[in-house]
Amino acid sequence: MSRHSLPLLQAKVQMDAFIDLHSGGINTCQKKCLNPTGVELTDKEKLCTDSCLSKFFEANMLVGELAQDHILEKQKELEKIQKMVQ
Repeated sequence: MSRHSLPLLQAKVQMDAFIDLHSGGINTCQKKCLNPTGVELTDKEKLCTDSCLSKFFEANMLVGELAQDHILEKQKELEKIQKMVQ
């Protein structure tokens, strides 16, 4: 793999993750909020969907931040162990 293809691969992975996240939010909130037999969205369905998607993405951002913090903490621990071994 060339150096130039790495940023493209990273962009693809990020785009795939975004699409999966977006699809997950839509599927989750569609099941929770929408009446499958309805032709048009009711005000209640609109409010439910808006609230559901907001909470879904907020929760995913929080989980991502916590995961990133955990990874950084583990990297620091690994660096500390590597310095002790040297």
